[in-house]
Amino acid sequence: MTKITNAPAPRPLATQTPRAATPSTQHATVSKGWSASAVSPSTDTAASAAKVATAFYEAFSKRDAAGMAQAYDPGVTFHDPLFGTLNGQSQVMDMWKTILPAANPATFRIEPKVVGTPTARPDGSYEVKVHWDAHYDLGQQHVDNSSDTTLLVKHGKIIGQRDEWNLDDWTRQALPFGGGNHLTDALAHFAAHSFIEVKSLLAKL
Repeated sequence: MTKITNAPAPRPLATQTPRAATPSTQHATVSKGWSASAVSPSTDTAASAAKVATAFYEAFSKRDAAGMAQAYDPGVTFHDPLFGTLNGQSQVMDMWKTILPAANPATFRIEPKVVGTPTARPDGSYEVKVHWDAHYDLGQQHVDNSSDTTLLVKHGKIIGQRDEWNLDDWTRQALPFGGGNHLTDALAHFAAHSFIEVKSLLAKL
């Protein structure tokens, strides 16, 4: 607050042209794993949000990291059972750039489908539900994985992504020494998340 000292009475404020009310900047309440975004005007529609999701998965299916990065907002928040929560486009793309080269391109295939109609949220974003099945080889291990994903799209960019899939099933298929239990799941999560965190730290040095 500005400190008031002994001074002449303040002059009347200049008359301003009335302006249309703007949306509140109060943060919206969001689910665990998402970063709240301030409410602001948006030109997004359900159709345009679905197109963003479709473009992202088209790039994903082609292993096109640059196309995937283009779909993300710089401040995107990502969460899945293996890597946990990642913050920012740089961390999220480090994750994808780790996964994509590891999967054998000869067997890599994803089958995505937007589920239902995207729904508007109070913060101006749209929530897009996507189900996708992935099939690929990691070394000598073959993996079939199904994910139910929620994308938050705002101003034509993905600002949030949450992938839900079964980590037990994934470690059982992906790890050469077997998996599918609490210990292997925890070790896989710790290794994956720590790897991305270290990469981010080294990038800042």
